[in-house]
Amino acid sequence: MVRDGLFSVLVLLGVVAGVARAAEQPWSGTMVLVESMAGPAIIGGADKVELNDYAKLLEERLQRAHAEVRTAPPLVARFLLEDVGTFEAELERVALAGGGAGGSLVLGSTLYTIKGGRMSVQGRSGVTMRIDREHGTAVVEAAGKRDDLQLSPLPETHELDKSAPEVPWLERRAHRVTVRAEGKTCQVLVIPDLPNPYALGLSAGGDDKDTIPIALAALPGLPALVEYTTGEVTHRWAVTEITPKDIPDAFFAK
Repeated sequence: MVRDGLFSVLVLLGVVAGVARAAEQPWSGTMVLVESMAGPAIIGGADKVELNDYAKLLEERLQRAHAEVRTAPPLVARFLLEDVGTFEAELERVALAGGGAGGSLVLGSTLYTIKGGRMSVQGRSGVTMRIDREHGTAVVEAAGKRDDLQLSPLPETHELDKSAPEVPWLERRAHRVTVRAEGKTCQVLVIPDLPNPYALGLSAGGDDKDTIPIALAALPGLPALVEYTTGEVTHRWAVTEITPKDIPDAFFAK
C-alpha cells in the first residue's frame, strides 16, 4: 500500500512538472496578417479591373519604399517617407472609388513565423525581415540586398483595462481596446496569450514616435484586428490565421 501510494505521488509530481515545462515553453507557430481598405463601391466592370491593377502597382511601390526606409540614411529616409505618404494617399483614393470586391481593396498579406524572441516576417513584394531579440540582431532582405537593421528595446507593456469587453476571434478570446496614434482612433482586438509581432519587430528607424505600429507594440498580446477610418475609407489589419506548431531552430538561421 505504501509503495502504491508513493508511486501515485511520483506520477502526480511528474505530470505537474510536465505541465510546468509546457507552460514555460515560448509560443511557436505562424500568423497571417491581411491588410485591406474599404470604401463605397461606385465603380464596376472594366474600370474596376483597371483600378485593381493600378492598386497592385501602388502597393508594390509602397512596399519597396517601406523596405528602403528601414536602412536608408536619415536624409534619404525623409524623402522616402514622403513617397510613402503619396502612395498611401493614392491607395485611399482607389479604395474610395471602389477598388476590390464590394468596395474592399486587399493590399496583401504578411506571414509571421515566431518562436520565442525570434521572428521571420515575409512581407509583400518579396521583402523578408529576420529578428532575433535574444542576440539583438535584425536583417532585412529585399531585391537581392541584405541589410542590418537596428532594433529598438522592447517597449513597456500597457496593462489591459479590466473592463475591456471580450470578443471571440479565431476561436480565441480577445479584448477590445482603443489605441490613439497619428491623430487616428483605432479599434483593436488583443489576444493576451499570444506574442506581439509589432513589439518583436520594433526598429530604431525614424524620428516619429507617434505611429500606429509603435502604439500597437505596447499592447500586452497579439493585435489580432486593427481598424481605423480616414474620411470614408476604413483601414483594416486583420490576423486571419493562427497556427501553433514547432518551428525548427534551423529555420531562423537561413
